Amino acid sequence: MGCCAGPAPLAAGAGVRRFLLRYDPPGLGVEVDNLGEVVIRHIDCPASSEVKSSRDIRRLVEDIIGKYPMLLSRRRHNGALVKLLGRLYSIEIEPDEAKVPKTSSDRRADNDSEFRPEPGQQVVVTKQTGDLQVHNGEVGTLIKVKLDKDKYEISIGDGQTILKLKGIESLFVCAPGIGFNPGAPVVIRKLRNHMELNGCLGHIVSGHANDQRFEVRAVESRQLFRVKRENLVAVSVEGRGIPPHKEESPATAAASSPRAARASGPPAGPVAAGVAAARAAGAPEKQASPQHGLAAERDTAFAREGATITLHGLKTAAEFNGMTAIVKSVDRTRGRYEIRLEDGSVKTVRADNVKICG
Repeated sequence: MGCCAGPAPLAAGAGVRRFLLRYDPPGLGVEVDNLGEVVIRHIDCPASSEVKSSRDIRRLVEDIIGKYPMLLSRRRHNGALVKLLGRLYSIEIEPDEAKVPKTSSDRRADNDSEFRPEPGQQVVVTKQTGDLQVHNGEVGTLIKVKLDKDKYEISIGDGQTILKLKGIESLFVCAPGIGFNPGAPVVIRKLRNHMELNGCLGHIVSGHANDQRFEVRAVESRQLFRVKRENLVAVSVEGRGIPPHKEESPATAAASSPRAARASGPPAGPVAAGVAAARAAGAPEKQASPQHGLAAERDTAFAREGATITLHGLKTAAEFNGMTAIVKSVDRTRGRYEIRLEDGSVKTVRADNVKICG
């Protein structure tokens, strides 16, 4: 997806005053103080049919900032541009999605004790998407580290597979000495039936020595899973900016994590989280019960692909509230739907903003 702008030259030291939106055709105006003269740099943006999700919005913002490095910066302008373009394309943007991920140099400036991986360390791969998603949860050896470019090369298995990753958030150093005591950080791995959970970072809540299974609370989603020991690897989170684990009471967990059991989808109801945990561990569903303390994680069923839904509770795109749409795809891990509206346009919305019809 491309964007272009007018040829008006800008002097060194020109600064951005504000951004302006153009709805038809989609575009962005950048009001600039050009050494005392106010000028507007016009940027043409892709058609609405080309921007269908918050991921597309972030890519477009990166494209725009990359083309004007002397005028725009990720640290100062990323959040504002993500929110504005979300409004332009009527795509719901969560607050966390507008935040700028810190680069390794940013983190070093913030914290002298920052995590600094070194060649030879055993690491576990996380947060990969697309073709690399199959490697989430795999353990390998760091063979190359370029901190200035935030790039890493990892040798997997017998060394025949070399992964080239970007982003320090893509890996955690293995720490077998930590063990599996309550509060210990771990990464889920080698799940076959729920591969989308591989690479998920969590903390041990409790262990069950009799059957070698552990209850693990995911750091990001706050979901609770019951996982076999063989499907966990202990990791270090030192210098990673991850707060120490503090287990919530069942009532607090239910209130703060309404999507707790969604990674496994239906069934819904009071035992949904227990079923999700049992499924993640490869255990029969009958083993999941309220006695495991998982039933407090409330949930509702996901709509299936092809189902008719109604939109509600949208804030930045309130004009879509009350409209009906058809579900194209379901992302249970992130709690999102890709939907097709009656006019044929495709949008991505949070599950909280959807009501299942019928």
